[in-house]
Amino acid sequence: MEIWPVHLQPLNDELLSSWMIRLAHGNGYKAHDFYAHYFGRQTQIWNRDIDCQAPDMIINRLHYFTKQNIDNIRHLSMKSYENILFEHSNSAVLKGVLSIGINHRLRKRYGLQICPMCLKEDKVPYFRKYWRVSYLISCPTHGIQLYDRCYKCSFPITPHRVDMIEKSKLATNLDINFCSKCFTKLSNAPMIKVNENLKIMSKFILSALYKEYVFISSDPIFANLFFLGLRGIIQGYIRNLGNESSSQTNSRAIELLEFSDRLKVLNGCANLLVNWPKNFLDYTYQYKHPYTNFISKNSSNGTPFWLYKVFR
Repeated sequence: MEIWPVHLQPLNDELLSSWMIRLAHGNGYKAHDFYAHYFGRQTQIWNRDIDCQAPDMIINRLHYFTKQNIDNIRHLSMKSYENILFEHSNSAVLKGVLSIGINHRLRKRYGLQICPMCLKEDKVPYFRKYWRVSYLISCPTHGIQLYDRCYKCSFPITPHRVDMIEKSKLATNLDINFCSKCFTKLSNAPMIKVNENLKIMSKFILSALYKEYVFISSDPIFANLFFLGLRGIIQGYIRNLGNESSSQTNSRAIELLEFSDRLKVLNGCANLLVNWPKNFLDYTYQYKHPYTNFISKNSSNGTPFWLYKVFR
């Protein structure tokens, strides 16, 4: 086995699948053909959520063929958010991570988001890890709404299929800034500004993903406890909405909601986090929502003190 002639460096905060697709295209192959040739056709890649599962066998082979530091490769997967965004989990759906709903190599859900302005500004278009975080629906950098599908044909964003624009060969000057169905440039999507509170929450979430702790009303809170409390607030808000949710799913987990419902929920929660805890308490009193709606029953760690104490 030889080292690949082109072994591109991962870009800042790049998603594992994004880097893998760029590696294949950089070496002149379609993504499926490239990894079938080097990893074997029996190796499952695009018919699983490679970004969440990131099996050691795949990581080790990428390390061998690129000589990239193996820890740097592991850091490209959503597993790098373990014990920050979510606790250890063997579940197919990670808490705080959008589900892509694999069916063979097709996707049933809209689990990958993009910021059109980020893609437009990229010298080399690529996909960020935090675009898969379910608590984010606006770009922390540009303050505009993210897209979880092609703005033109509404097809899920599936970059591993974009090279199918040509059946028999890899198209020239191809990058992943295209819809894999209608081949519209994703970066041409309309720029939709979000409100100030959602901008603030998005920046806060991004900061919590990469810093040891964040501040709520001047109190330092470890990032993992911030996300544990944020999830309690979000899931409580979803419970309070009840049948107002239009999502065609039996689950009310934020990871499985339709985009319009997620936007409604995250806008509401952004308002609750402003002027903490006054806006939050005003909301619970005004609408007579019991505090138990916001106490997470989905975590072995219980409710973090920064959230629990406001009900005392």
